[in-house]
Amino acid sequence: MSSVALDRETIVRHADGSDEVLGFHGPPGGVCFVALHRPARPTGAGAVVCSPVHAEQNANYRKEVVLARALAAAGIAVARFHYRGTGNSDACDEMTVGTMIDDAAAVAELLRATAGIERPAVVGTRLGAIVAAAVAAPGAPLVLWQPVVAPARYLRAVLRTRAVGALAGGDEPSRSPAHELAARGEVDVVGFLIRQPFYESVMAADIEGALPPGPRPILLVQLQKSTEISAEHAGLADRWRAAGLDVTVMPVAKAPQWWFREDNWEPSEEREETRELVGLTTDWLSARLALG
Repeated sequence: MSSVALDRETIVRHADGSDEVLGFHGPPGGVCFVALHRPARPTGAGAVVCSPVHAEQNANYRKEVVLARALAAAGIAVARFHYRGTGNSDACDEMTVGTMIDDAAAVAELLRATAGIERPAVVGTRLGAIVAAAVAAPGAPLVLWQPVVAPARYLRAVLRTRAVGALAGGDEPSRSPAHELAARGEVDVVGFLIRQPFYESVMAADIEGALPPGPRPILLVQLQKSTEISAEHAGLADRWRAAGLDVTVMPVAKAPQWWFREDNWEPSEEREETRELVGLTTDWLSARLALG
């Protein structure tokens, strides 16, 4: 293992022998917070976790921690991180899908340097699924939790949340969130600032175009109340299969409240859907990474 270290490292050790190295990585002004989950018995396999953003990042955060610890217990080294402009990373007024991809690529390279893993799997949720697709090495397994397939629809839902939040607070919006964004160059959505460069980069994003060509296994997990696969996810899976990719689609019966409720609970009391989500992802990755 390389001697590459994070700045201001803190190490958290677990009873199973795995540990988490928490710290910061990157040049001045472009530093990302990173958590490296190191297994007690490495298998030579690894994964990078690409979060969603804004309220969705908060709603999904606990699941990502639980997943990373489960993967480490299975012998898979994991890197989690905060994009610049989010969480504990440096500020980034011009955060875009492009800067998110740059951050994920740098963290993937860090995992290669620290754990000697040349082709880590990548896990991405919601908008983070587009980031994950863009940084996945040729042939590397790719896991997508409720991926954003139609960016315009995703952004309409985000801006609609602004109007719903205002009405819930007893305020009558003077103009639509879309008009406010166009006029001011930014709009506050329940405490999260959506800026024009970010908005435009999401509008131009394309998960199918982001994914490098070539065969690879993909697990697409649908998180919604119905276990029936949506036309959006079924269509994406069919197009990828037609292109020669090995796609598995799995539904998890859950109705996520991405913007209005955080899932806060104790590690010993994980919700059933989180156990199912983490379990099927860990099993699928373990099989695709050919762990002994």
